[in-house]
Amino acid sequence: MKFSRVQFLSTIFVLSLYFIGCSEANDSSQKAGEIISNFLNVSTSHQALPESLFLSERQPFEKVVASELVSEKSPLKGSYSEDEFNNSYDYHPWFAEHIFLKHGLPDIGVLHRWGSKVSVGYGWPLYRVKKPRNAETSGARQIQMFPESYKYVQASYQLLESELERLTNLDLSFVEPTDEIEYTADFAKIRIIPVEGLKRRASNNIKSIQWDPIDYETKLWSAVPFANANWEILDGYIISGEDNSIKLAICKVRADLGTFLFKQAVSECLIRSLGLTGYLENVPSSLLYNWRRHSTESDQEMPAIPDYDQVMLRLLYCDALASGMDKLDVLKVLINKKCNL
Repeated sequence: MKFSRVQFLSTIFVLSLYFIGCSEANDSSQKAGEIISNFLNVSTSHQALPESLFLSERQPFEKVVASELVSEKSPLKGSYSEDEFNNSYDYHPWFAEHIFLKHGLPDIGVLHRWGSKVSVGYGWPLYRVKKPRNAETSGARQIQMFPESYKYVQASYQLLESELERLTNLDLSFVEPTDEIEYTADFAKIRIIPVEGLKRRASNNIKSIQWDPIDYETKLWSAVPFANANWEILDGYIISGEDNSIKLAICKVRADLGTFLFKQAVSECLIRSLGLTGYLENVPSSLLYNWRRHSTESDQEMPAIPDYDQVMLRLLYCDALASGMDKLDVLKVLINKKCNL
């Protein structure tokens, strides 16, 4: 659902009523208005991941899908990876189920959040239709590729877990790459993925021989990208279902970062993966701001979850809000003080 001009004007009108309803425009009311404005910006989706590519093709949705149906290497037929033992192809359902959905591009300008329980995993999902014969070593290989990164991801999650659970009322857990559950449909749905470099998302002209999820990201029509300013060090998106709830979150972090930047990036990954995909323009103390430009290794590290980000997370998971609500719906709830600012 696009946030139309009429809705925007309605939002401004309702927000003005909030201030008029206050006995005086004091610092408290101004602060509340700022929090509401920032929350509407950071918690609602701005653009579908492949939307710019889709629009540039100037083709109807059905025509784009039809062209993919006849392509032998199309991920619509299944996502594949060459098996190193027998050269057969192994279907990747964790990826294919999210591409070219019948309902098309996701709703824009709405809330996306998780249900009651979600787990965090490391690296790309290992789930296959048929468990690979080398499954016992696949998880270990995820760790061996970037051992220091794994150590920092694990430590960062452990540091944040209890606070994130308190703020969101979610039941959170961390799944080791070697855990058997990673090879099933119940694999961890928030993925922190160290990568050698962040390359531009590929177009439709895929030239790589070996299947790589990054090459097909623009096929994820149900994905909403992170509108982060720290794109040089991390990149990610959430994938929403038809009800606008989050089904999968991917966050890639450059593995060659120093300890300080990597730990900060992992913290931002976790916060954004919970549904705060937008960008804060005027809160330097937030991980949802361009914190890299305003911090160095010599600086004192930010709190694990900065105070302002705690407010944003608490609001997102307020019981009075739900996935799929647009900005006007959210604004009415907040102005009626059904959520604590």
